Amino acid sequence: MPYCTEPPLEAQEECSRRACYTGAVNMINRAITHSSFRSIATTIGLTALFIVATGWILLVANGYVVNPQTFSLQQRAAIALAGLPPQVSVTLDGQIVSQKLPVTLRDILPGQHGVRISAPGLQDWHLSARLSSGQAVVRDSILLFRAVATPISDNLPNVPVISLIDPNLTVSGGELAQLVGGQRQLITRFSQPVLAARISSDREHVYVQLGNQIFVTELDGANTTPLVTLDDATPVIISPSGRDSVLAIRRGSVVQAWTIR
Repeated sequence: MPYCTEPPLEAQEECSRRACYTGAVNMINRAITHSSFRSIATTIGLTALFIVATGWILLVANGYVVNPQTFSLQQRAAIALAGLPPQVSVTLDGQIVSQKLPVTLRDILPGQHGVRISAPGLQDWHLSARLSSGQAVVRDSILLFRAVATPISDNLPNVPVISLIDPNLTVSGGELAQLVGGQRQLITRFSQPVLAARISSDREHVYVQLGNQIFVTELDGANTTPLVTLDDATPVIISPSGRDSVLAIRRGSVVQAWTIR
């Protein structure tokens, strides 16, 4: 009958040592493999993060921003403003953004925006514009006029006898246009006939008589502002002076003038 015999004690101890050694080596190899994988994964993750961060910094530096309304990447817009007086309050979409002119409003998301410039005792100036991605709007001839013009009684300016309509302008009923290089460019249309019109000293505004009132408007037809009210609707010769701070009129031999800024 066959029987089994246990291996000698020395052999058992040798096998146990070999098994322990082999297990330790395998554990070390697994640890090294796992550690290498984590190191590679960490390196890849940090590299990807660096690439994304660098790209984002470059986009921001070039004026790009994420529009939260459309979740799209768009280049920011800007509005540059300059004019008189220098001490004003500038609001963008109802928020005060500056207390002086000139100023450049940056980091504006594309879309519809409104700007208001105000100062005590003066009439407000407005701008409403739909800005596209990367667009820059420039308004560098802004003038704020007095809410109430002050009559001048002494040292009245000289008002020459000239035509009622500036030779650089054309009028057809309530339609006002500018002549540029022989071409007619529409400024605006009024609901009343234009009785008299004169380009301002800065060449960026036009004074017009509508009925018994004199208004000033910009060359693009924006910010039409009432200045003075006359006794009647008789057409008058309009003559701005003093860098558009004084407005004078002639009706026959009678000259009147007001401080308007």
